[in-house]
Formats: sequence, C-alpha cells, structure tokens
Amino acid sequence: MDFNSQLLLPENFYWAWEKAKKMYMHFDAWHNELELAKFEGNLSNNLHSIEKDFSLKTYTTKPIIPMAHPKKVDADGNKQLRQYFDISIRDQVAWIAYINVVGPWIDRIMPAWSYGHRLFRSVWFDQEQEGSHLKFGNYRHSSGQLYRKFQQSWPIYRRHIYLTIKAMTKGKKPWSEINDLDPEESQILTTEKKLSENYKLGYLKDGYWPGGVKELYWASIDLKKFYPNINLKVISKNITDNLKGKLPPDMGLLLDGLLNFKIKHVEYTEPELIEIGLSKRHDQFFGLPTGLFVSGFLANIAMLSVDQIIMEKLESKKIAHFRFVDDHVFIASDFNELLTWIQEYKNILALENIGAEINLEKTEPEELGKVLNNISSGCGIDINNLNNAMDAASKKTRLDPFFPSPLMTKTLAVVSNIAKTKFDLLHPTEQDHLFNDLEHLLVTDFPNAEIREGTRISFAASMISRFAPRRLYPSIETANAAKILSSFKTIYKNSCERKEIDIEKKNELNIKIETLQLKYKKCEDDDNRRIDKEIYRISSLLSKAIRDHPEKLRLWEKTLKFCANTGHELTFIENELNKIRSECKLTAAYIAAYIHLIIARQMFISVKTMVSEERSIIQKKFAESYILNAIKFLNSTKDTCCYYYEKISFNLAQCAFCSVLVIVNGSPGMFSQSFALKIQGLVEQLGLNLYCTEPYQWVDATSYQLSTWHWWIESLASGPLSTVPSPTWYYFINVVEDIDATSWSLISKYPYNIPEKLVPKIEEVILSRKNKSAVDYGWIYDFIKSRPKNSSIYTKNKHPPKINYVLKSLCKDVDFVTLDDWLVSFQNDNNRSIFDPRYSEWTYLEIIRQICGILSSFETISNRKTALTHIHPSNYKIPKAWGCSGGQLNSWEAWRNIAHSHKIVLRKDNLIHDERLTPSWIKGHLKDTEWAPVRGLGMLLLGMVCGTFRWPSSWNPRGFQRAQSYLAKQYIRSCPVSSWTSAILSSCLLPRSRETFLLSPIFNEMKNDDDTTIDPPPISNIGDLSRFVTKAQNVLVKYQVAVSNHQPRQLIPVKLSQMTRDNWNKELTDD
Repeated sequence: MDFNSQLLLPENFYWAWEKAKKMYMHFDAWHNELELAKFEGNLSNNLHSIEKDFSLKTYTTKPIIPMAHPKKVDADGNKQLRQYFDISIRDQVAWIAYINVVGPWIDRIMPAWSYGHRLFRSVWFDQEQEGSHLKFGNYRHSSGQLYRKFQQSWPIYRRHIYLTIKAMTKGKKPWSEINDLDPEESQILTTEKKLSENYKLGYLKDGYWPGGVKELYWASIDLKKFYPNINLKVISKNITDNLKGKLPPDMGLLLDGLLNFKIKHVEYTEPELIEIGLSKRHDQFFGLPTGLFVSGFLANIAMLSVDQIIMEKLESKKIAHFRFVDDHVFIASDFNELLTWIQEYKNILALENIGAEINLEKTEPEELGKVLNNISSGCGIDINNLNNAMDAASKKTRLDPFFPSPLMTKTLAVVSNIAKTKFDLLHPTEQDHLFNDLEHLLVTDFPNAEIREGTRISFAASMISRFAPRRLYPSIETANAAKILSSFKTIYKNSCERKEIDIEKKNELNIKIETLQLKYKKCEDDDNRRIDKEIYRISSLLSKAIRDHPEKLRLWEKTLKFCANTGHELTFIENELNKIRSECKLTAAYIAAYIHLIIARQMFISVKTMVSEERSIIQKKFAESYILNAIKFLNSTKDTCCYYYEKISFNLAQCAFCSVLVIVNGSPGMFSQSFALKIQGLVEQLGLNLYCTEPYQWVDATSYQLSTWHWWIESLASGPLSTVPSPTWYYFINVVEDIDATSWSLISKYPYNIPEKLVPKIEEVILSRKNKSAVDYGWIYDFIKSRPKNSSIYTKNKHPPKINYVLKSLCKDVDFVTLDDWLVSFQNDNNRSIFDPRYSEWTYLEIIRQICGILSSFETISNRKTALTHIHPSNYKIPKAWGCSGGQLNSWEAWRNIAHSHKIVLRKDNLIHDERLTPSWIKGHLKDTEWAPVRGLGMLLLGMVCGTFRWPSSWNPRGFQRAQSYLAKQYIRSCPVSSWTSAILSSCLLPRSRETFLLSPIFNEMKNDDDTTIDPPPISNIGDLSRFVTKAQNVLVKYQVAVSNHQPRQLIPVKLSQMTRDNWNKELTDD
C-alpha cells in the first residue's frame, strides 16, 4: 500500500479523530468544547471533507487564535505568560491523519537517546526460555494513542542517564557487581541487553566506554522559545530527505498547506500580544504553534538532521548525549570536552538552520551558563574572570559517580512506588505515611533534572484528590455503634408489636437505646470533627500548592476534583483566583476559563453520582454539596469574563447547571425534593436559567446552534453504552425547530424513543434530498418497529420511499420468523428456560455458520455483492420448526438434528442494509467486499450473545460505528461466552483487527517485531469465519452435558492460557 492510498483510507481519518479526542481529554490546556461538539455532531461529513481536501492535495488550515497561557513566575516572583494557540479541531485531525502515514517511517530512524513525543507503538515483554524480552511492535493507530505513554518516555530517559553514568565509571567490572540499582533500573538494564541492535542505547553496550572513566561532568541545556523559533522549511526538508522514493511529489503540496499558519487576532490589545511575542502587524506565524497536538513530533522531525550529525560524531567522542524534545543532558569525562561539545552543538544547530538556539539562562549548572555566556559575548572578556568562572563551573559540573545527585532517580522511584500502591489495602498508619510522602512531593522543591516540576505536582495532587475521599468515611466504632443501636431498636419494635414486653422491660430497653444513641451521637460527632479537620488540612495544602504554582492547570483540576469528592466549598479557590487577577489579568482569565470548563464537566459526574446505586450515602451527600457550591462559585465570577474563552467556559458551566435542573425535574423520585427546590431557586435567583426558559434566545446570545449545545450535553449526561436517553434529550426533542446535521445525529441516537409528534419531521428528513444518505434502512427499521400500532407510520398510506421499502420488509411469513423477532420472542417468553439449547451459544454460532453458507452460495457477482453488504437480522428467517412458538427441548442431540435439517433462509426481496453493521466507509473493492460480511455477521453474533439487537446510542448516528468501535470490546467482555467465541467476536469487530487487515503490507515492510501473535485469529472473509465458527462449535459440543431428567446444560470452556495473552490463533487452529 503506497502513502497516498494509506492517507486516504477512511479509517485513517477515524483513527485521527479518536487520537485527537483522547488528546483533548488528557491535554492540560483550555479548549473549546463547543467547537469539539460541533465537529463531532457532524463527524462523518467533517471527516469526509478532510479526505476530499487530502485527495486534491489542497488543504487550507484555519487561522490560529493566540492565547496567553500562564507560565512559571520569574526570578522576582512576577507572573509570566507563554505563547499558546487555539487550533481548529479540523486542523488537529488533519495533521494527525498526515502523521499517521508519514510519522512511523520517520520515528523509526530517530536515535535511541531521543525520548520525548515519540509516536505510539505496541511494546510488550515476551516470555521466552532464556527470560523476558522487550519487543517493539508496529506503530498502531486503533489504540487512540498519538504518543507513547509517559512511562515509556520520561522515566526511561532519566534511568538511561543514571545507568549511563554507571556504565561510564564501572570500567571492566560486570554489571552483576553493581549493587546500587533499584528494581526498575535493573529491569531496564536486563531488557537493554536483549534488544535488537537498532533499539539499543549504545552507551550501555559492553566496551562502549573502554577502561571506564574516573571523573564525570554534566550539563543540562534547553533551546530558547523552541517551538516558535523552529524553521518550518527544515521540517518539510527533513521529511522529504528521509522518505525519498516513498513520498509522492504531490504530498509536498499537502504538507505546504498544512504548514501554513495564519493568525486571527481576537480581543487582545497590542501590549498584550507583545507580552506573548506577537503583534497585530503580523498575520502569519512562521514557527510551530504551541497547542497543535503534533507539534512535539514535528519538533523532533525538525531536529532530525541535527540528531543524525550527532549520531555520527558520538562514535568518536567520549560524550553521552540525551534529548527530551528541547531538554538536553550531556555527560563527559572531561570538563573541556563538555564545554567543547556544547559549543559544537550550538554550531550544528546554526548550520542546520533549525531556528532554535541554546537558552544560556536556563543552562544548568548555573555557573556553566555564565561561562557559555561570557564565551558567546566575544570581545572584552577578562581572562582572570573567565578562568575563575571556568573553575567554578568545573566544580559544579563535576559528578560524584556513586552519588550523582542532580541526575539521580530516587524521587522517580518514590513516584513509581506510590503509583503502584493499593491504597485501600493499607493499614491506617501506612495510609498516613503515604499521605506524608504525597504532601512532601506536592510542596517541596526537587531538582528539575530528576523529575519535572509539573509532573511531580500533578501526580501528587492527583493522588491526594483520589485517596483523600477514602479517608472520610465513618470509623469502625461509629459503624459498630450504629449496628448495635439498630438491633436494639428492632428488638424493641418487635416486642411491642407482639405485646410480649412489660413496663419494666420496656423502660430498660428505652434506657439502653438512649445510652446507645448518645454513644452513636458521640462517635458521629468525633467522625465529623475528624473529617472536617482532614478536609481543611488537605484543602489548605492544595491552596498553598495553587498559590505557589498557579500556572499548573492540572493542579486546579485536581483541587476541583477534591472538592467534588468531599463536598468542600470553593471559596478558597475563588480567593486564590482573585489574588491572581489583581496581579495579572491575562493569567487569571485563562485559569478562570479552565476552572469553568472543569466545573461544567463535573456537574454531570456529580449528578450521576447522586443517582448511582453503587455510590454510598456520604458520596451522594458530597456530590449534592458540590453542585450547590459550584453554582455559588459561578455567580461570584460571572462579572469577570472578558475574553472569548472565558465567556465560552462560563456559558458551558451555566448550561451545565441548567441541564442539572432539567435532569432533576425530569427524573421523579431520583432526587430529594429539598435538593430540587434548592437548585431551582439558585438558578433562578442568579439569573442562570436563560437556556431553560428561552433556548433560542440562548442560541442568539452564545452564537452556537441549539443542536451543538445539546450534543455536548448528551455526551456528558449519557454514557456511551446507554440505550436510554437522558431528560435533556427529551427536552431538546420538544424544543427543536430546524433539523440540521447535528440535530439529526442527536435525534438518531435513540430510534426507539422518538415521540409520535416528531414522526412528520423524521419523514421530512428521510425524504429530503439534502439528507438523502443521512438515514439508512437499518435505522428506519428500528424506528418503525418501535412505533405503536396507532402511529401514523402504520395508519397513513403515503410515506417516503425508504419507509415504504422497510414496511414491506415487515410482512409476516407463515413458515419462518425473522432473526430479530426470534430473539425478542425468546427474551419475552416468561416460561422459557435459561438452559434451553435453542437459545445457546452453540445455536448462535450455528446461525452464523448457516448464513456463511448462504452468502457463499451465490454465483452471480451482483447478487453476491448485495447479499454480502446487506447484513441485518431481518434479512434472515428462522424456520418455525425450530420451535419459535414455545415449548421445550430436552436433548442436545435432538436440537442439533433439527437445526441441521431445517435451514435458515435469506429473504428474497426488500433486504435491509444497515450502516451500523456494514458501514459505507468499507470500500467497494474485492478485499473490502469480502470483509464487509465478516463485520456484519460479527455484529449479529454480538447481538445474539448479548440478547438484543438494540445497539448502544453511540453507534446509531451515521458514521459513529467506526468512531465508537472501542465499545465492542466492552460488550464482548460482558458476554458469558467461551474463549473461542470471544476470539471470533474480537477478530470481527475490534478496530485493531481491522487495522492489521488493512496495514499488514506496511507492517511487513517495516519488519518490526510481530505484535499479532497474541491477537485473535485473522478473519478476512466468510470462509475464514465459517471455519472458525465450526471449530468453536465442535469445542462447545465436547462440553454439552445432560443432568438429572436428561436436562441439557452447556459448560462454558475458557482457556486460561488465552486469559494470560497466549497465542489465540494457535488455540483456534489446533485440531
């Protein structure tokens, strides 16, 4: 498959979308969730639009919008800002789609000592006879990961540096005699020895440092304003130079379009723009914009020519060179060599015209930076002063090989150990010790060289916000007191009801109960004091952390999460925000926008907590408190919104509160009346109810369509597996006027729940030429089947052609029943036995096997093509001889004979095509036509084993079957089926299987370690499917037994070897 074909694969754009969406979820920066909802609500058309531009190689980016992102305070404690951009969702997706194709070929030639922003690929330990080997598999896209996980980058980077120090100084001593390595370092070292040569870090190879070195010197540098200063022409040149013979010439035009960044200046004054390095006089940006998800990888591409020069030079130098994006660490055996290397590196950067230069002010140790600054300044250098500075720098850069404090990994080890800790299994004393460690990580300064400040603070805050609520439960003493009190009350009540108690005994019980009540009240008061004290202590700790590091947005997010989990008021957050606002308006504006965005999301989480049966009473109480506290916080900040992103986030939070009100009013009995009255009163009192009272005035005020707002709401109010709409969906259905593309996506989520009054509008959409392809027959089938018998669908004579077509397919057959009706009849049969062999895993596989036989029997290509793409449960008819009208079967053998002798048949006309089963993004060429029924039949099998063909709402809008394909894994895991059937479902439905099917030629060409040996069996056509289904049936037959009275039972065989990720394909192909 060539680059152009891979680029234009429909799946490529869906993979890019999934990666972009996951980046938005985990990116610690503000983004416009309404633009995200607007794009997703019309996903299929938006992705097709990018595909069309890519095919013409004429992509035009949208203007990037400057933003002032908070930055660490300067040496004098003044707030600083860094340049940041709001990038359009369309451009983010387009860029990722491009990198999906070009990126792997570039990433694979990057040096082992380059760590940051490397592309995601499958990595695993393979257990072999001689031990475990680390394997590097294919660059995968279906995982939704753009970059490698944190654990595969920064910790490896730091530990490689530490191990290199040991390697440089150990001489000829074997590694087995180095005793001061922690388990992770030892594991990395063992792994490194077994890696393929192209993945090994040369510094750790035996013999790389002959004889060892006695002294070590180190330096850490970074590049000044790296992203903004990168020369974009170098990126284009490095891609072209390293992909000669692979990159089609016209893809250069596409790259030129993608690298064209125009600036749209919004709201900022000229002095504000100057503060972030911009000006209204310039409407073109010539560097890499911060905020573009792929900027990190593009920066690596820009550095590639430099890296390649360094790799050649390292062969003759006694220098260890490490790079993490723009952060560098150098280790040398001589101070002068270290100094010379830095100067040489500076010259290489200039020679290659990267655009970036060394930031001498951030060079560590600081004394080395002064020396480099003196040398760079050129003339007028005082030799004596320079020599003194050199002596000072030499002392500061010298490392103790046994205790290289600036470059040690002990803090990293602490973080790693905490991350692995099972908090709930710890003794209370151990929990206290853990919290002390976390507090230490949060508020104590550590060298950035060992662990990045942002990473450390974010990690500590995340752990505290997660663990703190688990310490806020009643004590064992309180629980015991409540239990004893309850038992005595029960004894008293029962005795009184039976009238078996005399006055004296009654008084004794009353006294006992009063005593127990006092004891319980004391325990409860003690608990409340303990909980209040703990909440106050932690909130003070988080408040200090925010005060010291306001630029760390994750810290604000985790603090809000702590408040949500504990019900703590938000006053201290408001106070900290006001202090920042008095010092720097732009910093406060960005943080406020981020806070409102987090609050908006958390409102829906809190509402779900309040109605969840899995949540405790105290968790529900905290959630209720948080909602009310958040509304008050919103009111206190509503007059401070100045910039567009502040206004958008404030409107999101306001809409979230109104949505909570809609959910509360639309869920009778789920919420307390007092809470309903409180939130109603607050929303009205604070004037936050425009969305509820006048939705179209709200649209005019916010400049976003009602459908966009409701897509955002519904994505948070309902889970991805939900088949039942939230009250907010019904609210939208009742007020919607014009049905645009997003409105239709929102309506089509729930074909079974559309009210009768909306039927005429649905027919208009189906009839409309504009929406000709938006509504497919499978969705219409579900919509019609859900209508009551008095619906206009059945009583009217005139309908759009598509509806008439589906109505004809509903005609009953004397001798057969459709597959979906057969399954429904079983589910609705109150007298059925769950052990009835007709409704078993073996039977479901038999249905698939027989359908495979039907699809293989067509001789004419036209009929075969129709049959292969029209996979739907209503197209297949079950013989009534299968006992569709009830009754019982008492023998597996009898049932198998009936199933084999009475065959399933295919409907002759009015076949239903269903986008959810065989989507139109499957191309029409032979390879995809063969794969189409594999997916469709996999969906049928999934529906049968789950007991319903009602798909989750996320799959119902057109184009979302691919975007939400990860849901299939959750469905498969919940099904009580054998390992063999589970493997078949995985192969047919999981996006990874489809990816392997499409990209296997590329995987083979790259010759990475084979990462498919642990995958389900490859099923690429109905022949493969039929063969594996038969195998699975044969295995099930071996476990079909009869119990008392010859009642049939099916044991479900599960391969433990498969559960431990053994070779699926071997298990399924062995006879």
